[in-house]
Amino acid sequence: MGRYYEGDIEGKFWFGVQSSDDGEFFGAEEQESNYIDYYVDKEKFKESKGLMACKKALTFTHKGKKYKWYELHDEWNFVIDEWMEKNKDNDTRWQYLQFGAWLKKNYDYGNGLDTMEGQAANGLVPVYEWLARYDMGRKMDQFFKDNPDRDDLYFNAEC
Repeated sequence: MGRYYEGDIEGKFWFGVQSSDDGEFFGAEEQESNYIDYYVDKEKFKESKGLMACKKALTFTHKGKKYKWYELHDEWNFVIDEWMEKNKDNDTRWQYLQFGAWLKKNYDYGNGLDTMEGQAANGLVPVYEWLARYDMGRKMDQFFKDNPDRDDLYFNAEC
């Protein structure tokens, strides 16, 4: 369930926060189709400076210290991956600490509530939009690094 994009890069759009046309942020151009078909030129991707814009939008100061949301989210994902592996054979596998609660516990950020209202009060909803966008841009960047002979990439996105 959900909306996906596939082609030279693959992923799932983040529910409720990421638009199907988010590829355009990085210079992708819509192609004609029942889906949104995208073509991304490597030079336009670089010129868009989309990853730099994402990193800037995802940098914040809390209690006098600078943080990067994408690093915190990656750290949380690593913790969750470990939790899932450790609990793969029992019923607690899906009872991991949610991002908002993890932020409160480890960084004393926010109220620790993981309801939509709690996340909105913590200001996490726009953060999720930028994290989702950054995730897509990272995949594009990695594709171009892994395929240095390619000057473009293609993917289509469910609407």
